[in-house]
Amino acid sequence: MRENPNLIKDNLKKKFQEDKVKLVDEVLKLDGEWRKLKYKEDVLRSERNKISKKINELMKAKKLAKKERREAKEIPGKIEKLQ
Repeated sequence: MRENPNLIKDNLKKKFQEDKVKLVDEVLKLDGEWRKLKYKEDVLRSERNKISKKINELMKAKKLAKKERREAKEIPGKIEKLQ
């Protein structure tokens, strides 16, 4: 559907279901929005993983990592807002 929406629209017209043609555009729009949100979520998860790794390294070096822990605690809330 993403690659060739016009093919779907043409097929709907051939089947005399022209009222459904606008649904194709709506689905494509919603799909685009979903893909953007999914990308943002993936970026946040990647950031969380990097911070977790950094915290682990700091803990091994016997350091506190307060700032990193605070940042790591904020990320799940940001992900939740996206969903």
